[in-house]
Amino acid sequence: MSRQPERRLSNPPELLTMDYPASAAHAIVKHGKYIVLGGLGCWWTDMYGVGKRVWEEERWMKSVLGLAMILHALTITIFLYLVLFLPYIRGYIPNYPEWQKSTRLRFLVPTLTSSIFVGWCSFVLALTQGGDGLSGRRHMGMISAMAGSTAFFAFTLGCLGMIPSPRGVPIRRKTP
Repeated sequence: MSRQPERRLSNPPELLTMDYPASAAHAIVKHGKYIVLGGLGCWWTDMYGVGKRVWEEERWMKSVLGLAMILHALTITIFLYLVLFLPYIRGYIPNYPEWQKSTRLRFLVPTLTSSIFVGWCSFVLALTQGGDGLSGRRHMGMISAMAGSTAFFAFTLGCLGMIPSPRGVPIRRKTP
């Protein structure tokens, strides 16, 4: 008796539901963990207090912290442009997997990546110069500054992830 090979569905159920946004509960669980862990990390490393000390006391590091905050604002602006403006105002979602073919995304994706990387490094550099008032140390320390910067970005990106994706907006594909 010959055995027939198993038939595979051309459209498995997982693929059929990919275009639909996740439920609110799923989004809260998925992005809420970044918000909670990022918030706890910022609290544990005293990001606000250390940032305030750097801003008030350190001359040269004040410029680096200002650069970090400007780049963080740029990161948020680009994300909001990609997540809110294009889908909700312009009415389409760019084809992100093929971002190199899009004139707009060819500029935005490297800019976003650079603003995240340079902004994170600037936060780390500036925060290593901020003293910790509780332990009396003059500097925050590299590991604490890295943890605080990572927590701050995790918190911010978790909040941005809570923005619901639009339904029924077509993905615009570039025609040759």
